[in-house]
Amino acid sequence: MKKNAVSWPFRLIGKITTSIQESWTKFNIMNSTKIQVSKNVNIRPGFRSHVPLLCVGKGSRIQRNFLCKGNYEIDIGKYCAFGEGVRIITTNHRTDLPSINLKFYKKNFGCTPLGKSGPVKIGNDVWVGDRVIILPKVTIGDGAVLGAGAVITKNVPPYAIVTGVPGKIRRFRFGREQQKKLLEIKWWDWNDEKIKRNKEFFMGKT
Repeated sequence: MKKNAVSWPFRLIGKITTSIQESWTKFNIMNSTKIQVSKNVNIRPGFRSHVPLLCVGKGSRIQRNFLCKGNYEIDIGKYCAFGEGVRIITTNHRTDLPSINLKFYKKNFGCTPLGKSGPVKIGNDVWVGDRVIILPKVTIGDGAVLGAGAVITKNVPPYAIVTGVPGKIRRFRFGREQQKKLLEIKWWDWNDEKIKRNKEFFMGKT
């Protein structure tokens, strides 16, 4: 479990307000799952989770109609921002078998043959635009930007800006040296007091 995280195993939840210290009622989680949420996380209505474990880091914000599904866990870092209608999928269908219907295999043979499947890891300070789809076994690096409507099929390096279907790197937010310095600093691990003391750094004045 992440340090200073709160963990819930449950079936139904539905509306999350501004932070985990507030209301956790009516949350729409349809299957048995577990969520680990750090402090100051904001999750909006329409949230649905169908994965065994979802971890959300400190200060992250998830907008309306977020959906995650599959048989593997999802790890979201600190200070991430998700737009509306984001989808994260950790399990995929196989296309090389006579049927692609997983329920058909479960009912008739007691198994569910899967295609490309695996956990999804999203780094810190990642921006995920509206209606982005993230597919199985993908790792998103710290500081990356995923443009609205992108379909992410492979790993994204830190500070890359990715758009399109399938998602492609268009450019990087910073040059290599600045990326290196930011990854060494790891400001997302600073405490609240240190963050407030470094206003000029965050405003781009240093």
